[in-house]
Amino acid sequence: MQHDQADLSDQLLSKIESYLLNGDRVGAVNYAIQEDLWAHALIISSCVGKELWQQVIAGFVDREMNATTEMRQTRTFHNIAGSNQPLRVMYSLFSGVGPAAMKEFVLHDIQYVNVPYGTVSSKPPVDVNQLIKWRDTVAILLANRTSRDSEALTALGDMMKEQGWIEAAHICYLLSPQSSIHSGLDTMNVRWTLMGSDTCSIESIRLTEIYELGYQLKHTNCLPFLQGYKLAHAWILSDYGLFNEAQRYHEAIDEAVRSNTKESPYLNQSLINQLTAFESHLENVTGKKTSVDPSSWLKPKFQKKTLTSLWGSLEGSFTKFVSGEELAQEPAPSRKSTEIMGRFI
Repeated sequence: MQHDQADLSDQLLSKIESYLLNGDRVGAVNYAIQEDLWAHALIISSCVGKELWQQVIAGFVDREMNATTEMRQTRTFHNIAGSNQPLRVMYSLFSGVGPAAMKEFVLHDIQYVNVPYGTVSSKPPVDVNQLIKWRDTVAILLANRTSRDSEALTALGDMMKEQGWIEAAHICYLLSPQSSIHSGLDTMNVRWTLMGSDTCSIESIRLTEIYELGYQLKHTNCLPFLQGYKLAHAWILSDYGLFNEAQRYHEAIDEAVRSNTKESPYLNQSLINQLTAFESHLENVTGKKTSVDPSSWLKPKFQKKTLTSLWGSLEGSFTKFVSGEELAQEPAPSRKSTEIMGRFI
């Protein structure tokens, strides 16, 4: 009997979750009412609109406060109790707590440990089975936008990063640009620099270059902090004898520096000097004078209409559940960068 009740709880909660995953709050409210889950209906309707919320309250009053003796004797009640991470987080966000809602993502079993000076609380390692639901939590947040959901996504990214799930953390940061600073390692409060890794590698540089390509299809500027990494990548290509590819990197970086319209501490004289030194190196080893080609494959030129459609296509293929408008971040104050821009990083 208890097993059947647990299965019913999971079934009902999963159904509400599926409605919210599709962004259908009204459908979730109607289903909750249908199953006599008035607490769920009241929570969700409070974030839909005043009219629906009032309708739910009226239905609740009629159902719970006007029941006849016959209705009380024949009515079936659902004793619903389950563990649903996405709903826990979403309901907390509906209450307006913002990033604090992520406390509901992972349930810590606080234990007490005896030490010489007394007893202290201790949190055991997070169960992996709790972390694997991060995708569902991200999806339900993006399908039901709230005023502080960007901060909540950043908080989830911080949590995943703390547990060593770097790729998951970076996806959370990527989807919350308003509150997740993407810049060089020495930028204050930076959340991520190279995609997919907390350390510098050719793979992480190339992944970030691909992201920059998509970024430039919607924005006019490059990622200033990435140009030093790209120059290091170009040196490596040159060391392997891939001079044509290295020259294309040189052209792309040169064009990015020349065309950038926002002041950045990363596009500094040190970078320009090293770019010039690399240009001389290429001329010496190839015997050819380098030239900046604006149509370089790393700096493609598109018409405005093509830009818009291609960016939309990239966004759609990256994730089917992304929604909402990106807010422009304020430019960082001008300062001298302390990040190494040398030949090797």
